[in-house]
Amino acid sequence: MNTKYISRISTLVFIYIILFSCKQAEEKKAETKPMSLVKIKKIERKDFRHEITAQGDLKCKKEAFLNPEIGGLVSTIHVKEGDRVSSGQLLISIDTELLSLGLNELETQLEFAKFMLNKQTELKEKGLGTEMEYETAINQVATLNAKKRSIAAQIKKSSITAPFTGVINKINTEKGQMIGPQVPAIHLINNFEMDLIASVSEKHLKKINPGTKMRVSFPNFSDTILNLEVEKTGENIHATNRTFDIKTSIKNNSIFLSNMLAEVSITDLFVPNGLVIPSNSIMKSPNNVDFIFIAVKKGNKKYSVKEVKIEVIEKYNGETLIKENSEITNQSMIVVEGARGISSKDIVRID
Repeated sequence: MNTKYISRISTLVFIYIILFSCKQAEEKKAETKPMSLVKIKKIERKDFRHEITAQGDLKCKKEAFLNPEIGGLVSTIHVKEGDRVSSGQLLISIDTELLSLGLNELETQLEFAKFMLNKQTELKEKGLGTEMEYETAINQVATLNAKKRSIAAQIKKSSITAPFTGVINKINTEKGQMIGPQVPAIHLINNFEMDLIASVSEKHLKKINPGTKMRVSFPNFSDTILNLEVEKTGENIHATNRTFDIKTSIKNNSIFLSNMLAEVSITDLFVPNGLVIPSNSIMKSPNNVDFIFIAVKKGNKKYSVKEVKIEVIEKYNGETLIKENSEITNQSMIVVEGARGISSKDIVRID
């Protein structure tokens, strides 16, 4: 019994000596291996915000290209570019001399037709005249009244008036030129209310709804940021770029112009006091597992690195939010540069 016991003890001691020797050999090998130069950074706990970004354009809610319904010669342009006009204000008059002469002629004919109708009415009351003559007189007055209204409408449609209050952006004609329904003569806009329309990738469709908060900035107005809400989302996906439209409005505008570029940011994830690391510190294993290197101080500017697997929640703007990990603390130092080419337990030096 004692002999067997001693034999077992001897075997265990021998195995321990071999293992200890191997460990020393590995440590010696790691120490003699050329040390890689890396950069390290303390892991931070901070608020993490992920944003959906998109570009949009501003459009006037009220914009019109105006032209007359009936062509003619421009007789008077009552406004100039840049003028603010009111709804119903006369903008351009067209020469209607021939129509006016025709209207005057009709007035004369109508007066005579009414006179004849009165006479036929008097004859009918006295039992004189015929029913045919009386009906003809009535028809003549009605016909002339209809022609008068037609010419008066043509005269009215031969001018251009403002359909809403706005600013004359462009006048495309001059006095003495012929204009007609085919070519717009005036561009009228109202920038007081604007629509902001932006295109967002379809992958964010479930994250954006009417009422979603959005922050809007403008490249040409770096000091201006608007906090708005999505008012409407598009009902279809654009096949060419796989996006859908979101729309909101800007009221009481006094500085923005139509077609101005806007940049839209929508926060779809906010985590206070999250575990945040630089995105460039994350490595991929052959099995497609994310990991980082934690550096543990060994001496003056010397560190031993340890591979720690992580689970990524979200990335944004060069930073990554990761799930809580028992191997990572607020004091952990992470390798942010020079991680390629090193492996766990390597001794490295910092820049």
